[in-house]
Amino acid sequence: MDGKVAVLNKLKNIEVKTLPVPEITDDEMLVKVEGCGICGTDVFEYAAAFVVPTSSNIRLTHSNIFQ
Repeated sequence: MDGKVAVLNKLKNIEVKTLPVPEITDDEMLVKVEGCGICGTDVFEYAAAFVVPTSSNIRLTHSNIFQ
């Protein structure tokens, strides 16, 4: 199964990628994300208010709506 993720590749460069969903273990749960938002930290990282290494490939957002 694959899922979509917004990745900050480098400063001011966001790409939506399709990546495999990691295998879950017995003490984990897989949930379906209905929607997500951009939080203030994501905006600062995009705009270089925080130092972001160009090879970091940061996966953005933690403001999700689950089903």
